[in-house]
Amino acid sequence: MRCRHCGARFNRAETIPPFRASCPRCARIAPPVLVERQGDGRSGFREIMIRQNPGEFGRKQLESPSFSFVVFLAKDGGVLGFDLEDRDLAHLYQWRRGEPPRFFGVRNVGKGYHNRDEVYINGRFDPTAVLTELRQCGANIRAEIREALVEGIRAYR
Repeated sequence: MRCRHCGARFNRAETIPPFRASCPRCARIAPPVLVERQGDGRSGFREIMIRQNPGEFGRKQLESPSFSFVVFLAKDGGVLGFDLEDRDLAHLYQWRRGEPPRFFGVRNVGKGYHNRDEVYINGRFDPTAVLTELRQCGANIRAEIREALVEGIRAYR
């Protein structure tokens, strides 16, 4: 059987219900890991299971009204880093623990078949909007996860 999240082959008897369509690695992070209670994406952050890449760390998505975090998780559940995008996908902020943060701007150029996204480095990142949203809507995020997100956002200075 193949895992529906990462595509790896596994034996169905190796997993526990109700995550029988997930390999043991993905079944570990299939239930909510980042939030205490699931939010609706408007008044609280919503946690979403996304495709796992074989050979990479586990990852999950946190979604709010204006921003989307792809959080990379260690085996012990700690945060290794995140990718932060705004809703219109015009900005991408990457932070990995132990590395300097990177900020990219994305600009859609061209028309018709020549339409493409151009990525440029060293744009300006204003952390106040993200920190405000974490403060207003992030009450359902686990405290240690929220602290790691704030640490990564403040690392931009």
